[in-house]
Amino acid sequence: MTALQTRRIASTMTNQLSGDPNFPKRLFIAIAALVVVSAAIVVLVGNPPEVRAASPQTEQSRFAFDVISIKRSVSKDRGGLTQTFPGRFVARNATLKMFFRPAYGIRGDYQISGGPNWIDTDRYDVQATTGFPATIEDVHRMLQTLLAEQFRVTLHREPREIPVYVLVVGMSGVKLKAVLASGEPVTAKDSKPTGQTMVGLAEYLSRLPSIDRPVLDRTALAERYDVSPLVAVSRVKGANSDDSIFTAIQDFGLKLESQKGIIDVLVIDHAEKPPEN
Repeated sequence: MTALQTRRIASTMTNQLSGDPNFPKRLFIAIAALVVVSAAIVVLVGNPPEVRAASPQTEQSRFAFDVISIKRSVSKDRGGLTQTFPGRFVARNATLKMFFRPAYGIRGDYQISGGPNWIDTDRYDVQATTGFPATIEDVHRMLQTLLAEQFRVTLHREPREIPVYVLVVGMSGVKLKAVLASGEPVTAKDSKPTGQTMVGLAEYLSRLPSIDRPVLDRTALAERYDVSPLVAVSRVKGANSDDSIFTAIQDFGLKLESQKGIIDVLVIDHAEKPPEN
């Protein structure tokens, strides 16, 4: 509103109110109101309200696959697999229980409890992809969303005391070659085997099919070691033979002892068979 328009309105109101005994008071109120309205108009014109563009990708959509295909597997094989790639998850002839390992970082079936019986028997082929670059970690979180939405999974974690194996040093001492953090051996710098901590070795042993319990590191060794000879042996040793991984590991100055320990367990409260698409 311009100053000229304000003066005209004030003049008109003056003529209308001049015969009123309360004219001065009413005139003051009217002019004050005009000033407030004029100031508000100036503010709106000079500072239009900010309009924010809609985010192209919400936090919820970031952790959900864009395209999902779920079908019952027709394979007669007993084995199955799950694979995680940047922006993609693939399962072939996999049970639902197998999905929890990549989704929640589960080491083995000993860390999963509850759920209907079919999560161990029914097998599925799954293809799930994203429409944008996604890290492996993001894909794992997307898999959690897939389990919740497609399989109606609800779950919780709780600590439980279960049988475990503890990795300890034998009487003769560890017989693996120590390496530097860079991967260079302490005593032979001409070769560069991959260095691994005892914690990492325990995690590796936990995932072996021949070991049906979690393995916890109790060696108190902080160094990194070339574990490649032990890994090579573990790939060919079973758990139920005289020459099993339990006896073979002693050749490297280590032992697996049976104990009980507290482990976080994933408890499946509910799951439903998914609709095929």
